[in-house]
Amino acid sequence: MNFCSFRTFVEADLAMGSVLAKKLEALSLCHEMLQTSQANWEKNRDSKCKKEADGEAEGGSMRPMIFSACQAGATEQRTMQLRSIKSCDSIR
Repeated sequence: MNFCSFRTFVEADLAMGSVLAKKLEALSLCHEMLQTSQANWEKNRDSKCKKEADGEAEGGSMRPMIFSACQAGATEQRTMQLRSIKSCDSIR
């Protein structure tokens, strides 16, 4: 279960990376702003998922699965957000 959950996260992360690369190319004027936004988002995602995993299974064998599942879900949502960005004004 841990492996499958991690694989799902890796697949979601690769898809997000592809969408992000296309947005960085398309919105070259706000390249730095988008990169900063993405770095902040990743830091917040990982912090939130760590808290979720620790709260549900701290020290337990299911913790990695919970952590990866949280990351995968958040990453899929972020990918949808990235796809919706049309201009520098819509970066969050």
